[in-house]
Formats: sequence, structure tokens, C-alpha cells
Amino acid sequence: MSRSLARTTALLDALAERPLASLGELAERCHLPPATCARLLAALVRLDWADQVAPRGPYRLGLRPQLLAERRPYLEELVRNVRPVAARLAARLGQSVVVVRLRGDRRQVLLLRSPQGDNAEISSAQDQDLYGTATGRLLLAHLAPRHRNLLIAHLGLPQPRQWPGILLRDELDHELRRLRRQGWIECRTHQWHSCASWAGRWDGEGVCLGTFASPGRLHPNSMAELRSAVKALDIPPR
Repeated sequence: MSRSLARTTALLDALAERPLASLGELAERCHLPPATCARLLAALVRLDWADQVAPRGPYRLGLRPQLLAERRPYLEELVRNVRPVAARLAARLGQSVVVVRLRGDRRQVLLLRSPQGDNAEISSAQDQDLYGTATGRLLLAHLAPRHRNLLIAHLGLPQPRQWPGILLRDELDHELRRLRRQGWIECRTHQWHSCASWAGRWDGEGVCLGTFASPGRLHPNSMAELRSAVKALDIPPR
């Protein structure tokens, strides 16, 4: 990815996080020199990706992102399908529930639901840590063998901090085969205690439902409730 495109994408993400943001706030958030940030923002304003409220005023998302979203809401049918199930599960467990799919080599968060409601700021987040998350490991396990081998060759073996106990490729393959047969996973790290269940495929990409909490605070019925929730989903074959 070109540096300019990466910077522009970071700016759009930052604009989406708040209704209004100053040049200084955006430059700091995106780790950009103020002059570079101003130049990129001026281009986004000219193309309607961003608006500037007044000369020297704060910035916000422009009309173009909204128009594009209205034409083709991103995976709207899938999110509409899983949102009520995720909401009920979050309320029962009193902890966050996440809906994740695999997009290329990235784990893409489609919906994050807390007991208080959707978290819009993270609903389109992506990361490349397939090894260090319960949903990432399960998504990787359910790839077709050829695709999985290509992706592992691209990612390399997991680092010890990502997946303790996995040092060799044979160990990784064995664990992924086990997860594929099992269809669910429980995962503990220094930051989170999480579990995830395979939900099916949407447009050819795997989808998982997961829940997580701080270490020692995961609801004891999390895995059973999660697997029951997956059965309530209506994800058609694609």
C-alpha cells in the first residue's frame, strides 16, 4: 500500500470517529506533520470526502462517504441478521460480543456489541493479528487447505506472544485441524479471556461470533451461550 493512500485512509478513519475535529487533532491522531495533514485534508474536501465547517474551522466527513454507504450498505444483510442475536447475547452475558469475518489476510470486525449497545467506532475495524485472537484462529482454521497454506506462508509462524506453545509448522497445522473439527475455541491472553464459535460463510468468507472480557471476568456460561446463539443465526450458504 502506498504511503499516501495509507495516510488518507487513516485520516478518513479519524474523521469518522468524531463529529468535528481540528487540524491539530487529526494530525496528532494520524501521526502526520500538520502541513501534510492540511494538504491531504484539502484534497479530501475538494473531492467531497471531507467538509471544513468554516475557513480555519474543524473538519468532518463529507457527503461522498454517506452517498456511497446508502447505495450499498456494507454487508448490511449479514449485520442485520446477526445484530439482534448479538444484542441478546451481550445482555445475557453482561459482556461484549463481536462479529468477525476474514477478509483477505485480515480479521475484520463487522459488529461490536456491548450490553449498552453497538460500538460504531469499531464496527469496520480491521487487523492482521489472526494468531493472537480467538476469532482469528478459528477463521484461519476454517480456510480451505490451499488458501490456508498460502496465508500462513504470507504471515509466517506466530510469535510466542501471539500463540504460546506453537513453535513449529507441524504444531500449528495440528492445532488448526483440531479447531476446525471442534468449531469453537477458548483463548486466554494477558489482556483478554475470550471464546469464539464458527458461524458459517458469507459471500465465500468465514464468519465467527465471539465474546470477551478481562481475565477472570468471563461469564462461566459464555461458551455454551455462544454456541446456542450461533444456532439461532440464519446465515445462508453463499
